[in-house]
Amino acid sequence: MNEALAGERWFGEFRIAAGERRQWRVGPLTLTVERAAGEWRIRQAYGSDAQADAATRGLDAETPGAMRYLAAGPDPLLSLLPLLPDRPVIVRPLSPVIVPAGEAVRLYVSLPVWLQLAVGSAHKVLAELPSQRLSDTWFGPNTREGELCYALRSRCRLSPDDALQPHRVVVPLRIHNQAAKPLVLERIKVPVPQLSLYAEPSGRLWAGEVSLERSEDGQFAALHLEPGPPPQASKATPLAGPREPAPKKTAIRAFSGLFH
Repeated sequence: MNEALAGERWFGEFRIAAGERRQWRVGPLTLTVERAAGEWRIRQAYGSDAQADAATRGLDAETPGAMRYLAAGPDPLLSLLPLLPDRPVIVRPLSPVIVPAGEAVRLYVSLPVWLQLAVGSAHKVLAELPSQRLSDTWFGPNTREGELCYALRSRCRLSPDDALQPHRVVVPLRIHNQAAKPLVLERIKVPVPQLSLYAEPSGRLWAGEVSLERSEDGQFAALHLEPGPPPQASKATPLAGPREPAPKKTAIRAFSGLFH
């Protein structure tokens, strides 16, 4: 089994012969891939329950939860690529965080990685799977205005070293409160689909830095997405580009904004 361990690169390209089965453990996810004649069989299980234990067995057409992808051809190449989540993530600090008027802070938030599975030299994408299932939440002032996002509780670290885990992506988040009143960070919207993903030689994953500048009291802030990897990961190289183009509006609803 390939397991995501600190300081090791668990993703990349792998050659799986016909009849061979490989397995990865990425955070809570146990991923089993088996190549058969004319098809690839994939099974995902989360946690250490019986479902994850069952993933250690071989996969066949009758295995519960197994997905069969009918991709003919002799090419044994499997590409396992980390990705960022496919929706914005609403980060909620575990304990109250307050940014006084005039202060600027840099927080480090870690997000569960998504996995893209592709086969062959043509890189035919079979599936995208989250390493951790996140709950859905609505971010907006009412039921008509807003968008569907993922919800995540976070410690919002002040040091990147405290946030580094092999199955998660570290997002540097710079918040500048230029308003007259303190900013209570109850919920923060991170525009994940607009971010690029980078990897250090060791395999540690980073996203580009997000800058939010609040000039007036309220939930809105000016958004700026810094190009390239963050300074803390100067040796990181691009791994995946943004899923969506950067928003045209520079002012976004970034804080709170949840409809109750």
